[in-house]
Amino acid sequence: MWVAGAGVVVVLAVGGWLFARDRAQAADRATALAAAYDQHPDAGERLMACLARDPDDVLVLETLVVWSMRGGAPFAQFEPYLDRLCELKPADPSPWRTRAARRIRAGSVSEGIADGLRVLELDPGDSETLELVATTAVEAGDARLAVSVLSPQLESSPRPPDKLVALLIRAHLQAGDVGGAERALDRYFPVSRSDVLSLLNRGLVLQAAGRHGDAVLLMDAASRSPEHRSAALYALAKSLSALGREKDARQALDELDAAQARVRAVLDAQQRQNDLAAQVRAAAAHLADGKAAEAAELLVRATAALGRSPEAMTVLAQAYRRLGREDLARQCEQAGPRP
Repeated sequence: MWVAGAGVVVVLAVGGWLFARDRAQAADRATALAAAYDQHPDAGERLMACLARDPDDVLVLETLVVWSMRGGAPFAQFEPYLDRLCELKPADPSPWRTRAARRIRAGSVSEGIADGLRVLELDPGDSETLELVATTAVEAGDARLAVSVLSPQLESSPRPPDKLVALLIRAHLQAGDVGGAERALDRYFPVSRSDVLSLLNRGLVLQAAGRHGDAVLLMDAASRSPEHRSAALYALAKSLSALGREKDARQALDELDAAQARVRAVLDAQQRQNDLAAQVRAAAAHLADGKAAEAAELLVRATAALGRSPEAMTVLAQAYRRLGREDLARQCEQAGPRP
């Protein structure tokens, strides 16, 4: 009788200890998750402590991956946790999608493409992953893979995105299949379309078919659009050279250099928000590309935060004149530098 009573006491004591332990661990887990949500620096240690107790805790794994990415951690640091998530959630495209993008960005192209293909099996309507896989395949020199993933998806869509169609045409051309490119062009970018992307792709197909004279006309028109200017100028120079018009080809390449310099100026300004001279160069680049509104908006914001300069007010006045605001242009010319 005494032995039985002692056994009950032991069981109750152990049960109480286990309950207290589980309760403490649950509290630690909740604290770790909350710390990660607030992007606290020690959240990683807390989450890894939770995983030491339960390596298959999906929520903790997902939170650790998100916390790592938000904190700018190297991919190698959180890749094992992402790998485990893919193992635990084989039918969920989300971790596979994240790993595909991160692997490709880290240079593991073949592995990233394989993950992307798995995502497309799980979620055939994922156009972003489709674009990622096809673009990466083309850039890696595997144009036939790009065609194989793009063609069925586009054929099943009543109105596929133009950028995916353009990617399909590019893949066909890279694979040396001019006929396939022509069929895609006629189906998705018919001659009735006169938008810049249609002109550019029709010009590329004509160029591949050796019809450089016709291609030049289309590339020249497409090069007037800032969005596709670089691609159009490069192709224009190529066809002009094929026609023996080397001087004109050189001029197109000079324009291409200038266009790329303007792109770099805009990117530089985005990285140097506190540099007024960089903002002025970016605004001038916008203005040269016909984006007067963007130039004015950029300089109004920059001069309010960083002060005025003669160069800034000159470019701002030019932007206002392009917008038909002569009154504001004159105010800019009359305004002196402000520290």
